[in-house]
Amino acid sequence: MDVDGLQVFYNPAHVDFLRDLRVSCQKTETGQRLKLVAPHIKESIAPPADAPLERQISYFLETDINPQLAEHQGSIVLHAVENGDTALLKFGGSCHGCGSADLTLTDFISVRLRQRFPEITEVRALAHTHA
Repeated sequence: MDVDGLQVFYNPAHVDFLRDLRVSCQKTETGQRLKLVAPHIKESIAPPADAPLERQISYFLETDINPQLAEHQGSIVLHAVENGDTALLKFGGSCHGCGSADLTLTDFISVRLRQRFPEITEVRALAHTHA
């Protein structure tokens, strides 16, 4: 998407939430501010019960885990499900390279994922380095 010469990129998985998106660039006393208005952002589109495991896990991460990680400007996404029982995740935002990411993964994310999806017996993160 192009807004006044500024290219805006977004995750295609969020296209339903971003329909009718309005983007503007506003001048302020200290520079410019990008304003995004997404009227459908809070709508929840839960996958059906028979949806693939990957889609269900992605939805769970987006709606249950990421709001808490976002409090620290972090996020996590599903990279893959291996062998039907291992969730491979990727940290983003300030979680990427954070010294507490491993603790967050084992004590919070892994516990919640395995409670919600009993078929997942292992949760791992892609290697992350300090940014």
